[in-house]
Amino acid sequence: MTGVFEDSKLTVTTSDINSVIMDYLISEGFPAAARSFAKEANIPPEAQDSESIQVRVDIKKAIHAGNIEEAIGIINELNPEVCRFRAFSLPRND
Repeated sequence: MTGVFEDSKLTVTTSDINSVIMDYLISEGFPAAARSFAKEANIPPEAQDSESIQVRVDIKKAIHAGNIEEAIGIINELNPEVCRFRAFSLPRND
């Protein structure tokens, strides 16, 4: 595949750009956009798991709403090992 952008040190392909766009849509929690983009860019369905995108959205919403315990609960449902060791404490705004 030819590069979309080329110089003497860097070649960026359409596939590279599609991957970056998909990563952004997934990490920022845009499941509908990720599904549409995957279809348009011919990205395999397993690369855009809408359930995991929704879980990220739920965690992010809980944190933004100040519901840290809810976010931790969601994370623990996914992978209990993540929050098992709390090596830090979160500041409280009481």
